[in-house]
Amino acid sequence: MFEPASAIFSIADAGEFRFARFYIVYEEVPLGTLFAVYTGMCYCDIQELTNDNITRGIDGNQWLQYYRKKTNQRVSLPLLQPAARILMQYATHKDTHQHLPIFQVPCNQVINRSLKQIATIAKVNKKITFHMARHNKNYIYLNMK
Repeated sequence: MFEPASAIFSIADAGEFRFARFYIVYEEVPLGTLFAVYTGMCYCDIQELTNDNITRGIDGNQWLQYYRKKTNQRVSLPLLQPAARILMQYATHKDTHQHLPIFQVPCNQVINRSLKQIATIAKVNKKITFHMARHNKNYIYLNMK
């Protein structure tokens, strides 16, 4: 469904959101949400994302390959630099915890409550939810080129 322009999570919003100074109990909330913005992944798929899902494509770049939990459809998508930088923060998982989830995200309700607090601090005057973040992938792709 098409979201009105005021609900789109723009690159400017992502920048404000990313650089806001805040205290938050769950570090994975803003990082997981930004990862969803850059990849289009849904909450349940990010919960299950492991280093096994990150592969090197025939083009030499990193790709995400996984099966969607909801539909069991295979997904292959290029890993954009901002998303790759987020994953680099979790590089410690790579060697010893290859098969464990990368993001230790809390339940969706806690994420959305935290996102509301972060948006207020970052002065982003839009309702931000985790689900909304994943629907902005194409918007972000178009504006990064």
